[in-house]
Amino acid sequence: MALMSWEAVTAVSTAFTGVVIAITAVAALRQARIGLEHSIALRDQLEHLRKATQFEGVLAVFAELDSPLQVDARHFVQFELADRLKEEKFRFEVLAVGGADEREHKEITVLRCFERIGLYARKGFVDPDVIYMVASGRVIVMWRALEGVVAVHRSIAGPFWINFEQLYHDCRRWMREHDVRIDDLEAHQVQLFQRGAKESV
Repeated sequence: MALMSWEAVTAVSTAFTGVVIAITAVAALRQARIGLEHSIALRDQLEHLRKATQFEGVLAVFAELDSPLQVDARHFVQFELADRLKEEKFRFEVLAVGGADEREHKEITVLRCFERIGLYARKGFVDPDVIYMVASGRVIVMWRALEGVVAVHRSIAGPFWINFEQLYHDCRRWMREHDVRIDDLEAHQVQLFQRGAKESV
């Protein structure tokens, strides 16, 4: 009888242990599910925050691009720079790279702006596709107009304006992928530069 009681106790103990293990497993699964849900919610919040930050970044980029300072500087690059580069004093000052007076060397204003935008796009601070969609034309026109200045700067200081150059190539790639006849567009811009230079004389 004592033996039977001991077996009964052992059976009850084993059953109880099994129930505890089952409850623990259910609790662990529930905690894991809650943890997963929290992880997904956190990921969604971070993604929302990233997009909001990128959106604010894009707004700041276009506010700068549309500012009177940048519009005036791009006009200078497109319609006056070619003639100014014929002046010995101006050409000598170009050799100062980023040290030239931006009131006279508005090309520096443009270079710095697009260098920043290229960096933001490369680092993911702004959505690159939005930049490509809205500003590709300006990027391409300005890079082509400033290639000579960039070459001078690089001959003095090495790999300067690399983010701007990468932005230029990325914009060209984006436009090709969206069936924009980029070579025709660039040829047309060269004609506009030449016409603008003649009209500014």
